[in-house]
Amino acid sequence: MYFDTLDSEAQISYLIKPILLVLQEAGGRLDRSEIRERICDMDEHIAEFE
Repeated sequence: MYFDTLDSEAQISYLIKPILLVLQEAGGRLDRSEIRERICDMDEHIAEFE
């Protein structure tokens, strides 16, 4: 339950890098649901919160 202990600004900062990575891997275009799924696969803390 790490992610949900962060304030909203810290959550955004925590999510920026994984979002950019999955977008880069996908060539720059994904639906929100695809982004969410891929970053959850990358990070167990985000997956637990999701």
